[in-house]
Amino acid sequence: MKRVVIIFGIMALSVSVSFAQIETNKTDAKGNRQGSWEETGEKGAVTKGWYQDGKKSGAWASFQSNGKVTSVESYVDGKKNGIFITFDNNGYQSEINYYQDDLLNGISSKYQSNRLTSQISYVNGKEHGVKKLYYSNGKKQEESNMVNGLRDGAVKWYNEEEKMLAEYNYSNGEFQGEQKTFYPSGAVRTKENYVNGKQAGEFVEYFEDGAIKRKGEFDKNGEKEGEWNEFDQTGKKIKTEKYKAGKLQ
Repeated sequence: MKRVVIIFGIMALSVSVSFAQIETNKTDAKGNRQGSWEETGEKGAVTKGWYQDGKKSGAWASFQSNGKVTSVESYVDGKKNGIFITFDNNGYQSEINYYQDDLLNGISSKYQSNRLTSQISYVNGKEHGVKKLYYSNGKKQEESNMVNGLRDGAVKWYNEEEKMLAEYNYSNGEFQGEQKTFYPSGAVRTKENYVNGKQAGEFVEYFEDGAIKRKGEFDKNGEKEGEWNEFDQTGKKIKTEKYKAGKLQ
């Protein structure tokens, strides 16, 4: 990470030095912006970069009125290409992205007060690969696998102590297969099954010691079906209900 920030510092410095030596804001006979360019924004903010035939090219940098860098960007033929980084008011990186032809391509990282809040892999502008989200304390909140912008495979959720709360399985963005939730101790709380996004088959809820609390079945349409039983912690059945196509009989 330090290496990335140093590289961008060099890029920003090179942009600033270049502008000190070259005339800015020139257009050609056709009205196309050419060469070094400087734009002034709100509260004295300044953006500097280079145009070639009316299209952004190379490194661009934005600065606060006090000279602090707020962003550094890279363009090829007017399109975002390469690494982009933004900084907060304290000078910490707030976002690092990689682009190819205007589309996110690579690992995108976001920060808050210099703490990592998300790290997501992109391919051709879509989330593709590992996705990780973090709590403000730095502990992992979610870890999932993405395929073309949709969850696919195992997805894990955690509490703020990074103890697993749930492990769900997806296929093409829909629940598929066994799904589990957990007690903070790590003991299984529930087990259920999905087929093509609909709940189907056995559902079981457990007490923290592993004893069955509730048990029943769902039909292929995701409706409760047949006998549903509830138990106390000794295993004694305390309640029974019967369902047909989701309706209590």
